[in-house]
Amino acid sequence: MEIGVVRKEGSDGRIRAKYDTKPKTAQALADFSPVSGDVIFEPGETRKTIRTSGVLEFEKPFYTVVESVGIFQIGVVRKEGSDGQVRVGYQTVNKTAKSGEDFSPVFGHLTFEPGQTRKTIPITIKNDDVKENLESFEVQLFDPTALSEVFNFRGLGKIHSVPVTIEDDDMTPGTLELEEPIIIVSEGVRQMLVWVNRVGGTDGQIRCRYRTIPKTAVPGVDYEPNFGELIFQPGETRHVIKFRIINDLIREPLKNFQIELFDAQAGPGVLNFRGLGTKKTSLVTIADDDQEATKDADEDNEDIQFD
Repeated sequence: MEIGVVRKEGSDGRIRAKYDTKPKTAQALADFSPVSGDVIFEPGETRKTIRTSGVLEFEKPFYTVVESVGIFQIGVVRKEGSDGQVRVGYQTVNKTAKSGEDFSPVFGHLTFEPGQTRKTIPITIKNDDVKENLESFEVQLFDPTALSEVFNFRGLGKIHSVPVTIEDDDMTPGTLELEEPIIIVSEGVRQMLVWVNRVGGTDGQIRCRYRTIPKTAVPGVDYEPNFGELIFQPGETRHVIKFRIINDLIREPLKNFQIELFDAQAGPGVLNFRGLGTKKTSLVTIADDDQEATKDADEDNEDIQFD
């Protein structure tokens, strides 16, 4: 931001004025960066500009990358002013991720020329074939320096250290789906077994919920409604859900209801979970097993017999 100061009604001699900021409804530091200093007018000068060289900080408060990303960029921005040349140092710091094993360490300086507002730091993530939990390291800014004739430089902003989380891409927890998308069952079966499969991997604990959804079949009349949760432990590939079909002596047309999987979630430390597969629902058709009564009547007799 630039603010002009003018000299009126004369320009003889050398004069000086001080300036600073005063909060009103805006709060210093929270809403604006306070500045102060001197404005010096040499003989004949009628206008000066108050400029701010700003602050330096990271563009984002955190970063998350997959292990196979290779090189990614971390942005450093110059805010609230870009007057003059300023410089800042940067470095990586180990946390659970180790330099040389999980990422390549970096150390250096960024120089912002007048008017420049953004620079980037390239960081290399190292890929491997080892299944690992989330790992992280930090990138820090330090030693902000104002170079030749820079005024009102306040150094670092609030975001001067950022965590970088590395997600492993070697874990394969798989997806969950129903075994059969279409099921036809006789009314007399009473209990129906429906399988849920884990496909494409068995790493870690994953879970999903299931429920029945009425169609032409009526819950409590044609089948017992059912809902619950399935938890797959590491290595488990199948679970079965039991459903009760209600039998009666009434002859009926085909009726159906739906079984749905939903709300798939990964357990603690599980990465790369893609949730549900393509077979998220099964349509269950109930076939009636009640025989039709037969009429045996003599043409000359009005009596009717039902077998």
